[in-house]
Amino acid sequence: MIKTKILVFLLITLLCSVTMHGCSTIGTETLPSLPTETPPPLIPEINKIYGGISKVRVELENWHSMDIYDIKCSINVSGGMFGMINIHDEITIPVMKKDEILTIETETKIFGLGVIDIDVKVSNNESCDSEGDDGTIFLIFLCVWQ
Repeated sequence: MIKTKILVFLLITLLCSVTMHGCSTIGTETLPSLPTETPPPLIPEINKIYGGISKVRVELENWHSMDIYDIKCSINVSGGMFGMINIHDEITIPVMKKDEILTIETETKIFGLGVIDIDVKVSNNESCDSEGDDGTIFLIFLCVWQ
């Protein structure tokens, strides 16, 4: 009877060890990879486009948790009476700190009369964002419609 108990004990121990070792080598499956969440592109957000005296101003905000480097901004203003206004300004921002709000403006002075189209594009090496608005210019006074 003791021999039977010892034999059963050895048999159970042997089966358990084979099953445990078998789990690591036999019957292993590769689980499908979980979809990875892509981080948002690191470009500042265009908060607001507004006018002023002879210039278009754009408010940018870096709401990311890190600094953004090498930002290229382009502001295009076109239209006016007889399509006489055609301004294209490029501005480069070397670094924008996290949670920073920055206002950029056209370097070229704008003079004219009539309805204008404003297109703003912000980009870096990773991605780009653009926004457009309409406005009115009366001599040097520029108003953007929101």
